[in-house]
Amino acid sequence: MCAAGGWQEMLLTPLSILALVFTGLSIAAMLSLLSIRPEASPQQAESLATSVIIPCKGDDGSLSDNLRSIVSQDHPAIEFVLVTATREDPAQAVFEEVIGQSPELRIKTVVAGLPTTCSQQNNNQIKGVEAADPDSRILVIMDSDGRSDRRFIAKLTAPLADPAIGASSGFRWYSPDWSSLPRVLRTAWNAGGFAFLVNPRTRFVWGGAMAVRREVFEACGIGDVWAHALSDDMTMSKRLKERGYQLAFVPECIVESREEDTFRSLIHWTNRQTLVTRFYNRPFWLIALLLHGVGNLLGWGLLLTGLLGTVFGGGGTGYGLALFAGGLWIAHFWLIAAMLSGALESMLSRCSIELGPKRWLLVLVAPLASLLQGLNSFASLLTRRIRWAGVTYRIQDERRMVVE
Repeated sequence: MCAAGGWQEMLLTPLSILALVFTGLSIAAMLSLLSIRPEASPQQAESLATSVIIPCKGDDGSLSDNLRSIVSQDHPAIEFVLVTATREDPAQAVFEEVIGQSPELRIKTVVAGLPTTCSQQNNNQIKGVEAADPDSRILVIMDSDGRSDRRFIAKLTAPLADPAIGASSGFRWYSPDWSSLPRVLRTAWNAGGFAFLVNPRTRFVWGGAMAVRREVFEACGIGDVWAHALSDDMTMSKRLKERGYQLAFVPECIVESREEDTFRSLIHWTNRQTLVTRFYNRPFWLIALLLHGVGNLLGWGLLLTGLLGTVFGGGGTGYGLALFAGGLWIAHFWLIAAMLSGALESMLSRCSIELGPKRWLLVLVAPLASLLQGLNSFASLLTRRIRWAGVTYRIQDERRMVVE
């Protein structure tokens, strides 16, 4: 018994204290991130000539409706550049349909070709920028899997009137099917990004809806960076911050998306997102590895050890403290999710997106979303390969990658 008691004191007690420290730091970090509310975005700005580049691949049945909503903008000087990697891509037929329905709009199509040193998305965007009207002062990149209102581009580009702002962006919101656990988990997993967006110190741009002044894009060599990278948004965020620019988050430009998820597709997507972060946003990845990886290994391990020790081992101070520390670690994610949901509701309401009466499910699954992030972080240590949109990429480092 003395040996058992000594083992508890020597191992379980310091590990429990460490878990409590992790819990406190996690709560403090979230409070710090959410202490700054997103600033009100300027509603009026000079309508500078703008080119909107939309990289596309395939047609899931919603592409036509999505593109029609994107090109229906209230903007006096705008063109749209629709890009695919190959001429045979099914999206090309949709391009012709959209052009035929809107002959009064300035829409051009581009075939970018297949790259060998960067992702297809990056190559599509590089070729789209090259094909854009040379008189365009603003470059906008938008994904084709979301929809937007008629003032979307005007709202997205408004912060660029401030010369200190290098780029502005919105973010995605996955509207879940509340009866599908994988889709609710995707929404909860993705929602954590909003906490970093509202705080200028941790802000990044999101590639699904981002805008940059052309002179900044060229002076910072963003095209050259993209030409050797998998990621577009993380690389641009890093380069602009290195050059001293600030980034703007526009809550009015949150793009609502829907995904038909299974557990397999969810894990594939979250693993890909995390692996990209490992190479292109190392500080964020290290935080995720420490908090969600090591933290969950510690918290869940203590919870199970304390539970088994209390039930089958006769209890004791060490087991009791482990059970308390592990349980508090799990429960603190409910607190964090509840804090974040309040901020989320305020931001989403600006885009007429309602969380709905079942939003409590996002709070309920928060510990599972964190556990998934931890598993993603550990998985990202084991590979450099990413399978994305039917293409396999191997990342060598943040400046080199190859298409396999």
